[in-house]
Amino acid sequence: MRCWGWDRWAAAAAIVLSGAAAACGSTTSTSERPVQSVATAAPEVGASAGAAVGPAAALDEGAGVPVEPPAPVADSSLEREIRQMLARIATARQLPVKQPVTGRQLSRAEVIKIIEAKAERDIPKAALEAQGDLLRAFELIAPSYDFVGGIYELIENNVAGLYDDDTNEMVLLDDLDAFVAEQTLAHELVHALQDQHYDLDKLLKYKAGQSDRVTAQHALAEGDATSAMLEATEGSAFLMTTDALRFMMVASVALSPTGAQTPRVLQAALVAPYLDGFSFVQELRRRGGWAEVDRAWRRLPISTEQLLHVDKYVQAEPAIVVPPPPLPATGWRTYDADVLGEQGLRLVLEQWTHRKSATAAAAGWGGDTYLVAHRATGTGTEIAVAWHIRFDTLRDTKEAAEVFRKRFGAGCRTRKLLGPLAWMRRGDGIAMVAGPYERGPQGQLRGSPTSCGSAVRWLAKVLKTR
Repeated sequence: MRCWGWDRWAAAAAIVLSGAAAACGSTTSTSERPVQSVATAAPEVGASAGAAVGPAAALDEGAGVPVEPPAPVADSSLEREIRQMLARIATARQLPVKQPVTGRQLSRAEVIKIIEAKAERDIPKAALEAQGDLLRAFELIAPSYDFVGGIYELIENNVAGLYDDDTNEMVLLDDLDAFVAEQTLAHELVHALQDQHYDLDKLLKYKAGQSDRVTAQHALAEGDATSAMLEATEGSAFLMTTDALRFMMVASVALSPTGAQTPRVLQAALVAPYLDGFSFVQELRRRGGWAEVDRAWRRLPISTEQLLHVDKYVQAEPAIVVPPPPLPATGWRTYDADVLGEQGLRLVLEQWTHRKSATAAAAGWGGDTYLVAHRATGTGTEIAVAWHIRFDTLRDTKEAAEVFRKRFGAGCRTRKLLGPLAWMRRGDGIAMVAGPYERGPQGQLRGSPTSCGSAVRWLAKVLKTR
């Protein structure tokens, strides 16, 4: 699966992190069992390479002497498990299997190599680096945080397997216990069915300037897979609430080996497509069963606003088109420009206030665009960031502005390492600019001598852009 858009911060390549009910949980030890969604019996699927295959020895009936059983063939055992689970998941999801799925078990290091290769091939380097620039400028990650390295470390400690839509292959880690292996197979093989029926690679491929659209469609895929996984392994997805799923997923990521070192915004971005997608799919199923979900694949949500509000999806409510913010001055170039969407706005606001307030404030989102601009200097690269958000009503704008005010105060302030930061509300819009700050050849940061006056003038230009 490909994970782009806002959540590409936390899953920069083609992967689905732990398919267990407590998805994205750490699975680095075969002795650790993730929190289960509901009480379950022993997995029906045969054990995989990370779990016990059977008794250590069998009794020879003639002599009564312990005899070692023949060594299992890992690939044939896995192929059998895949066939069995694919049949179960096809029944639960009500999608027929069009072709078999092959599989292999790999070490964690080998899976990470696959992920890194996909990232290097599929994600423009500028798009990924720009995410770190934006998060750093808006104080969502620490100035010293290694953004790209942190992403891969987060993935390495949480990945359980992935369906590779390039090769039609199920890749499963070889250090999983039986429960995690079953849940991962169930989740990932829904993606295999999605790929066979809806061509995931085409739908979810990175598209410049369309991250919010692709993020919404990626969340549909994850929500569909999570719902069908629970249907197949727990008896009914409706035994699970989104809040219960959130609690388990957030706790699982936070308790992983890298959880304490990972910025909260990246942890939240990692689980957002599963949670928001699950909520969307469950509501569609309440309205019309799996047939309604299949209709959503034929008429995809075009924004995370539609994903988060099913009625807006049904009504096909369009987003407000917000032009990219202007460059701060001559000599600058656009390094990246894209849309964060309502989900992205909510994830930002969650770092500045509690989740309930952030959700309410983000619900008035109408459209947005951010800009990451670069300018070469004799000693490194200057970076400046602008973000322009428009809301559905003036009341919505004021509600969101209150979160900005409580976090940043009024006007502009300077920062030693990151340069000035200013925000302003005007009419139905809110804009924020940050920087310039300079990144040296060794990654060291220092704030620009640019004054707040320059930042405020740039801010006014951003708000005038319509």
